[in-house]
Amino acid sequence: MKDRPLASRRSVRTDIVAGFFAVLAALAVVGGYAVYRQSSAATALRLQNQRYLPLSSQLARLYNNQDTMDVLLERAAVTRDPAARAWLTAARRARRRVLARAREELDRASTDARAAKDRALIAQLATQLTAVDRVFRDAESKYTEVFDAIALGDSRSTTRGYRELSEQEQRALGALRDSSRAIEARMSELATEAAAEQRSTLQLLVAATTVALGFGVVMLVSARRALDPLVALTERARSVAKGDLSERVVAARDDEIGELAGEFGNMVRAVRERDTALREQAAQIRRAERHLEQVVATLRAGVIVVTSEGVVESANPAARALVKEQTLERIALADGPLAAVSGLVDAVRAVIDGENGRSFEAVKFSDRALDGLVVAFVVSGREGRGALVVLDDVTEREQARSRLLQNERLAAIGRMAAHVTHEVRNPLTSLALNAELLADELAESAGAEEARRLVVAMQREVDRLTSVTEEYLRVARLPKPRLERDDVAALVRDAISFVRPEIERAGVALEMDASEPAFAAVDEGQLRQALLNLVRNAREALQSQSVSENAAPVIRVSAREERGGVEVVVEDNGPGLAPEVREHLFELFVSTKEKGTGLGLSLTREIVVGHGGSIRVDAAKAAKSGARFVLWFPG
Repeated sequence: MKDRPLASRRSVRTDIVAGFFAVLAALAVVGGYAVYRQSSAATALRLQNQRYLPLSSQLARLYNNQDTMDVLLERAAVTRDPAARAWLTAARRARRRVLARAREELDRASTDARAAKDRALIAQLATQLTAVDRVFRDAESKYTEVFDAIALGDSRSTTRGYRELSEQEQRALGALRDSSRAIEARMSELATEAAAEQRSTLQLLVAATTVALGFGVVMLVSARRALDPLVALTERARSVAKGDLSERVVAARDDEIGELAGEFGNMVRAVRERDTALREQAAQIRRAERHLEQVVATLRAGVIVVTSEGVVESANPAARALVKEQTLERIALADGPLAAVSGLVDAVRAVIDGENGRSFEAVKFSDRALDGLVVAFVVSGREGRGALVVLDDVTEREQARSRLLQNERLAAIGRMAAHVTHEVRNPLTSLALNAELLADELAESAGAEEARRLVVAMQREVDRLTSVTEEYLRVARLPKPRLERDDVAALVRDAISFVRPEIERAGVALEMDASEPAFAAVDEGQLRQALLNLVRNAREALQSQSVSENAAPVIRVSAREERGGVEVVVEDNGPGLAPEVREHLFELFVSTKEKGTGLGLSLTREIVVGHGGSIRVDAAKAAKSGARFVLWFPG
């Protein structure tokens, strides 16, 4: 279709807009006329309901009052009843109030009167109410004369006064009757006029609405014919939205719709070309993303992307495995589990604020050691500078390093133990023998108590040095455990029964919870040695320092199946261990006792590790202070 100037084409928009304004004009004329007629009817109804009806009500009350007064006046004249005179006095006051209200209603009606009939009626009613008011005023003096004549017993004056009052009241009653009839007639006339006006207006509205609707139907049909091609264009747009970008001719018209169809075809061609290019680019990007995701997912190190707000944007499986969480995304780094990594939150904030990067090595996180690197990173689709966190679990490396250091120390202890055994054991044996001989000789001498005491002290120190050399030898020559599946709870009960007298002689209570069977593969002798080491250490801790809050010193031992193995717990309520002491407690030569060698807990740890288990020390749970050693052996 060749392009032509817009002015020479048919304009669907002009046709539709013109028809729309024509329908609006017709509806405006009909609506305006309806509003005018309804306004006139509303004015008449307001005058009738809000003015004439209250005025009619007041006149009816006034008429009924007058009728009642005529009866009371006759009764007072005939019977000379004081009660009748009192009722007349009250009725006279009441009719004056009602007359005042009626005149107020009449004044209000005069403000709304528009028609000549209404103005004439209001003037007539005003004249009649003035005449009634005059009668009421003139009758007041007559009532006084009649009441005085009744009081004096003057029958002639009473009869004459009653007759004159009756004539005056009848005149007022007639005026009120005429006023009520006039206003009722006008109200009936207004109702008739309103009904006729309503019928006329309704007929005119029906006719005008019919004409407007007919014109609207004609315009609707015309617009429908003009807009029919838009249906085909809409269907074509839907098919394009579903991915159909093939070449099609939608409508060939010489108007705006034809022009729109042509431009739509051009747009579809451009979209088709761009879609082809974008699909190729998207395929390349998807291949690159899949490759990158595979690389990141298979990394041993945890990779975490943090936005400029400090919120985790994404994390690879290794990062989630580090914190044992299903998801880290959309959680603030400072509020999540990774906040426990010492210095990580500060490093991320520093990099977000502009620092180039930070790294840290072998940082403690739960029971693991982590190497970390934090560098700047721009998060796609977000403003600001984010951070990329790489965390590498080096627990095995640190454990291997610790084991290597431990083995080196054990080797040194072995060499030292062999040397000590060779150089010290024989002299110690000789010293012990000579001390015994000297003690025997001194036992036969009188007055040698001080010498005997010194010999006993010498024997005690010799025994201590002998036990130290033996302890070094045990550490250096610790055999590989001979594992047999056994009831650990029963072994614990036997060991505690053996050591109980020793513990209770020291003034320490010993509690045990090992009633349920708990099976694991253990070396009975080594397990017994480890347990006795811990119980005796607890006894020495309770004896060396006072127990918190004056509680009785107690050691609690339990054994139960836990985490697929057996957990043995030794807990006391002694002074406890500082966190910095607990961190190095199982290292060689580390001791909290004044004369300790630092070998007992290291030996205990070697026994547990040799069983494939684990040992840790926590704060006591059953007391406000104290230490809690937890040994775990695999089932």
